[in-house]
Amino acid sequence: MRNKILPIILFVLMLSSCNIIRLKEEFLSENHHYQADNIYVSIGWGGNSGIIEFSDMVILIDTKIEDKATDYHNLIKDKFDDKKIYIINTHLHFDHTAGNYLYNADSIFISNYTDELWNKQNLPQNNIDSLPYVKVSQEIKIEKDGIILKIIPTGTGHTKNDLVILLENEKILFAGDLFFNGYHPVLSHEVGTDTQLWAETIEKICNKYEFETVIPG
Repeated sequence: MRNKILPIILFVLMLSSCNIIRLKEEFLSENHHYQADNIYVSIGWGGNSGIIEFSDMVILIDTKIEDKATDYHNLIKDKFDDKKIYIINTHLHFDHTAGNYLYNADSIFISNYTDELWNKQNLPQNNIDSLPYVKVSQEIKIEKDGIILKIIPTGTGHTKNDLVILLENEKILFAGDLFFNGYHPVLSHEVGTDTQLWAETIEKICNKYEFETVIPG
């Protein structure tokens, strides 16, 4: 029992060392928070999402859950209709991916899941062959308009392959469901949850990258 509990204790202790955005709102409430120049966090409506605006494009981090994804899409369309859209999914759960199909996205960055696992966890509209998915197996760096954004594959933790997104200058980490705040972490054997590797993954992230604010899932 001690070996099973230790990773969870380590997981909680690591979270206490970070400045974590508080999820005071209900799971499906709407609340948008300004973080830095052209960087926003949308709390609730499913998984927390990020909006990073560049001069000619917008990067969306996760696209919400089912009917709430439609509301979120309408908000994005009204504000950024003249810009190219790119999407990053932190992981494959549908509360983070359900709105993918609503966007005419140039690319949708996902982790290196098998096609079968992705399709099983997602809505039929978000089938792996239906949209411009790009599987990320190595760190990707996007540098534009003074923003340095890194898409970082972390390996096994919450799922078989999770992605985190680091805004280097602002020291903001979008951690997906590797980090939870105010909710019990979701554990699922089907998608490869491993509590021991999860704790090790968080430790590696904290040791390798510099950040001051964490956006949890």
